[in-house]
Amino acid sequence: MSSKSLDLSRELLQSIHRTATPENVRDQLLKKLAGVGVEHVLLATLRICDAVPCDRRPTVFIGTYPDEWARRYYARNYILHDPVVRGVAERASGFAWTDPDLIASDDREARRVLDEAGEFGLHEGFTLPLLTLEGDTAGVSFVGERLDLSPAVRGMLTLVGTYALGQVLLLANGQAEALSEPLSPRERESLQWAADGKSDWEIGEAMGISEHGAIRHLRAVRRKLGTTSRAHAVALGLRLGIIS
Repeated sequence: MSSKSLDLSRELLQSIHRTATPENVRDQLLKKLAGVGVEHVLLATLRICDAVPCDRRPTVFIGTYPDEWARRYYARNYILHDPVVRGVAERASGFAWTDPDLIASDDREARRVLDEAGEFGLHEGFTLPLLTLEGDTAGVSFVGERLDLSPAVRGMLTLVGTYALGQVLLLANGQAEALSEPLSPRERESLQWAADGKSDWEIGEAMGISEHGAIRHLRAVRRKLGTTSRAHAVALGLRLGIIS
């Protein structure tokens, strides 16, 4: 991640931390990310099920998509064919709506969903598949007419989106952010290397330990910070000043 993107990430994490409502989180995201083309955001948990009938409607915590599009989306049951929903259910990392492997060449229904979304200004998007602490599937989408989807911005959106979802869930549940116990110096070091984009193997090499040892340190970091992913741990570590 570039120094400019990292500085913006820190600024936005601090702004999100000071929010009192999900609407405040929404406003901060739209205000601070306008410069990279973000015009709409969606933070929601999804019901992933195979049973019929099944209410697949997401629980939306923040959503700024046009109302007319939402009405059409649910009236036509587009959630069954939405490639973004499928990506959230099946993928482990963030993806752009323009990624060539998102839609199969013969999947006309999926293509129709995104083409019609574009008619409502939802042309380009970047979506993060996430898990809540309760194990629920969740997704965070940043959308606009033209998004900056450079690697640095993707990294920034991953950090910010992961932290924003955690903050919204805390606010919705009336909970306060808390650190269960301090990180050890080695745990803090492993988190700093993770923030620098190092792999588990590279972290082990830098710390003079095995890859398994690095994984163990980062697992302890996630447990102590109450996070479910490396990106969330890094975002919270930056916000709390544990790492820089």
